[in-house]
Amino acid sequence: MKRIGIIFMITALLLGGAFTYGPQRPETSFAAAAKGELRGIWVSVFDLPKLGLNASNEAAFIKNADQFLTDAKSNGINTVFLHVRAFDDAIYPSKTFRRNQYVSSSYDPLQLMIQQAHKKGMELHAWMNPYRLDYNYYLDPAQASTSERIKKAVSEVMAYDIDGIHFDDYFYHAEKGYKNVNGTITIQKEQEPSPPVKRANVNAMVSSIYSYIKTKKADAVFGISPQGSLENCRLGGADIDRWISQSGYVDYLMPQIYWSNQWGSKADRAMFSERIAEWKRLNNGRKTLYAGLALYRTGTAISDDPGWMKKSTNLKDQVQILRSSGLAGYTLFSGQDLYRSAAQKELSQLRVLLGLETAPSVPKPIPAQALQVSASSYNSLKLSWKTLPGVSGYQIYRAASKGGTYKKIKTIDKAQTSTYKDSSLVSGKSYYYKIRGYKGSQYGAFSTVKSGTPKPSAPKISVKAGKRSAAIKWKKISGANGYVLYRAAGTKGKFKTIRTIKSGSTIKYTNKKLAKKKKYTFRMRAYRLVKGKRVYSGYSSKVTVRIK
Repeated sequence: MKRIGIIFMITALLLGGAFTYGPQRPETSFAAAAKGELRGIWVSVFDLPKLGLNASNEAAFIKNADQFLTDAKSNGINTVFLHVRAFDDAIYPSKTFRRNQYVSSSYDPLQLMIQQAHKKGMELHAWMNPYRLDYNYYLDPAQASTSERIKKAVSEVMAYDIDGIHFDDYFYHAEKGYKNVNGTITIQKEQEPSPPVKRANVNAMVSSIYSYIKTKKADAVFGISPQGSLENCRLGGADIDRWISQSGYVDYLMPQIYWSNQWGSKADRAMFSERIAEWKRLNNGRKTLYAGLALYRTGTAISDDPGWMKKSTNLKDQVQILRSSGLAGYTLFSGQDLYRSAAQKELSQLRVLLGLETAPSVPKPIPAQALQVSASSYNSLKLSWKTLPGVSGYQIYRAASKGGTYKKIKTIDKAQTSTYKDSSLVSGKSYYYKIRGYKGSQYGAFSTVKSGTPKPSAPKISVKAGKRSAAIKWKKISGANGYVLYRAAGTKGKFKTIRTIKSGSTIKYTNKKLAKKKKYTFRMRAYRLVKGKRVYSGYSSKVTVRIK
């Protein structure tokens, strides 16, 4: 019995016992994998040139296939879903179907891939698009001859030592219309039947294919990979409700859950978790359920699904979610993305979860005393810290209160940087910060929270003694609305306010009627008005002069 078949039997026998269908665990929990967990990868006909699987000779094909399968296995893959029928064609030699344009005609890619996969202990399933002729036209599912043509393709593939047949969910999805097997248009797109009729037409084909497969090879499995949206499945002719509730249609379903958990323009919807929960409720443990995962989206900017750029642990988190939800495995789309540079961080995190790679060491926590916060100007604060050896950089978080919600405001990508200026702040308002080092996708502990309050810079004054007077000068302070000047008798006297200057652009003042030959000490501070209240700078340095 092959792996998927074993999982199917285990699921059927252990309903309510093998898996727990309670509240979903947090993404950070480490749920156990299902016994014999399926870890697949789809290899599309469009992947073949990228993987060198369109090589002109058999020896080159075997070399490239071996390399791809080795790389796939190093990422935990144990099952390959090879695209054998994409557009009513075949990647293998066929007496009925034309040869797919992406393969060589000098050898049999299907036979060689099966041999190479089995040598490595991997399963190989034949992936088919049953109806699609091209993007504009599909075979008409209502025609009995259509089902017979699909069965012919299945019969040819069943002659190989394959482990299963896998259908993609392209049923009623033509752009322009539908044709019979002779190429005559039978209905236009706008003439499509109602959803119930669509499902009935597709069901007739699916049930006949299921029966045929089981007759020819009892341990071969048959499954379908429908869209991730339940309603879209039903509208497009995929009778997922019947396939789950009744026998004689499929051994498993593998919905394509191609969302992140930071979906939407605001990245605030856990769409992946929502879809998994919907399928779990619908299935209720009755059929083996896998999930198709969007390897092709990792590290990619997608306007309505920014989570793929915001995190590098999407796949790792998703596998934990589907495990905790009782799913029996997953398949990644697609083969060429194993080598895409933007996907490597995600794949590394997934390998760590699967125990195939050791997580990088976590940087040492930043000591509690390392972070310091001080006013830099009326609307900015300066953060400084001690650098750490062995880190890639630092992440800075800020909150409006010590116990408030901290949001990341800056990622410093240079390990030797030790300062940061946080600007565009409000004078007189307190801000709270913490910082941590990171290396790759691993993070150190946060520093102790430190706070600061933006305020105007302290003035620097100069004082020149005159005849019974003192001339005080200073430079204009950015953001100041005014200044307060203080004076004390001698060097140890008590300071008193002698002048409030209500203009931030004023830069001098003369204090008159002072006592001859006496010493006076002066100091000043600037202020900024915020909602009618003064936010003061620190005091300037004291300056003492003897009056003439």
